[in-house]
Amino acid sequence: MRLPIKNDPGSSKTASPTADSEKFAPFADRTSRDLRNGLSVAFARALDTGRPDGYHQVARRWWACTLSAGCRHYLENRLALYDRVMAAWTARLDSSPTTAALELWNLGLFFEVHEVVERVWRVARGGRREALKGLVQAAGVYVHLEAARPESAARLAARAAQQLDRWRKYLPEISNLEELLEALAAHPAVPCRLAAAGGGPSAALHPRGPQSKPEYPPQA
Repeated sequence: MRLPIKNDPGSSKTASPTADSEKFAPFADRTSRDLRNGLSVAFARALDTGRPDGYHQVARRWWACTLSAGCRHYLENRLALYDRVMAAWTARLDSSPTTAALELWNLGLFFEVHEVVERVWRVARGGRREALKGLVQAAGVYVHLEAARPESAARLAARAAQQLDRWRKYLPEISNLEELLEALAAHPAVPCRLAAAGGGPSAALHPRGPQSKPEYPPQA
């Protein structure tokens, strides 16, 4: 189930970011991939505390590196979206990492959905664990599509749909799971939105006004 994960800057296992490419290309460029992976891991961990400090700290280290224009744009955009999701998530009375994943899904951040839900899956048991596995697989479908791997996406979509259909009662957070199953059957380029049970807020469906830019890079 794992997608390749690299460490954030400061780890000896991570290549030093360079500006070899002006585009953000996580499926072809190592710096882009490490940036995406490091930020998504930090955001998933931030849900344990409900505070953005962790991924903001990772972002500061990346801003101190030499990055391409594409990577810098990605970094700024992701920080704004993460802050938006974090604000919506902490405002809910029934906050859980899975409800945060719905916010991420509706913003098209499928790699982050994969990372967040997998952390919950690791400690889940029984039917709940199986249902979460299906949701991780569903997110992986759209990661494959982003990487232009339609055949892999189709195979994973079939497995995800089967898994979610069998264990659907263990995902009460999603009120329109049937719609997701239909989308997976066709594995379209644009997936359906996910609706939170109880009519909770969705970052994509209920924008919170103009997004404020994060305080990066730090001003001199």
